[in-house]
Amino acid sequence: MIPGLRTLKNLLETALAPVGSTMYIYGGGWNEADDGAGEDAVSIGVAPQWRDFFSLQKANYDFHHHHDRRDGLDCSGYVGWVLYNVFRKESGGEGYVLPSAEMAKTFAAYGWGTYLPAKEVGDYCPGDLMSSKERHVYIVLGACADGSVLLLHASPPGVMLSGTVTPAGETESNAVSLAEYYLKTYYPAWYEKFPACGRGLSYLTEYDQLRWDLGGVLKDPEGYRFLPPPLLLADLFKNKKYSLVEPDIVHDKRPYLW
Repeated sequence: MIPGLRTLKNLLETALAPVGSTMYIYGGGWNEADDGAGEDAVSIGVAPQWRDFFSLQKANYDFHHHHDRRDGLDCSGYVGWVLYNVFRKESGGEGYVLPSAEMAKTFAAYGWGTYLPAKEVGDYCPGDLMSSKERHVYIVLGACADGSVLLLHASPPGVMLSGTVTPAGETESNAVSLAEYYLKTYYPAWYEKFPACGRGLSYLTEYDQLRWDLGGVLKDPEGYRFLPPPLLLADLFKNKKYSLVEPDIVHDKRPYLW
C-alpha cells in the first residue's frame, strides 16, 4: 500500500493490509460521538493495536463483549480507513467514515463513480463498493466464472477475505474456494482460529453498488478492472512471503480458479 496513490491496485492492496490480523469491533473506526471518523480511520497505516488485540483472541471471540473501539474496525470504519489511506498521504485530515448503508450512494454523489441500486446490479468488478440497507458494506475483489463474488470486508470475527455462494445458492463456490486457499496459505494464524469464509445469497441481491470512475478519481494502469480473480490475486500477493509451502498459483489449472 502507498498512501495517497489513487489507483485501483493500490485501493485493493490497501484493503488487504489489515486482513487476517484485525478483529471486528462494533464502532471501530468511528469517533466517540458516532458521527464520523475516529482517530484510527484518519491515520496512515495499519494501527499496531489491531494486530496486538488479534494476537490475544481465541476461536471463541465474541464481538458483543465490551471492547475498546480502537482495538479493531467495523465494516464502515474499515472502508473509511481504506479510502483515507488511498486518498491521503498524512494522518489527521477529514475522514470518510459514514453509515455503511449510505456509502455507495454518497460517494457516487461526490462524483467518484457510477451508482446502481441493488435491483439493477448485474455484474461485479474489482474495487466495486457494495452497500446494503442491512447496514453492511464490502469491497469486491472480483466475480468468478460460476457467478460467485470474492470480497473484502470487516464482519465478525474481523477483517477478512470471503466468498459468496453462487447465484443458485451453491455454497461450495469458486469464490469460497479461493478465499479458503488464500486465507490458509497467507494467513494461517487467522485461518486456524476462524476458517469460515463463506457468505450468503444476500451479498449478491441486497447491495447497492458504486463503480469507480477510473478516468479521474482513480487510475487503473495495470488493468485490474478486467483481471479475473485468480490472476488478480496472484499479482496482489506476488511480493508477499508465503506462510506455508509455496504453490504454483499462476499455473494452477484447477477449474475453480478460472
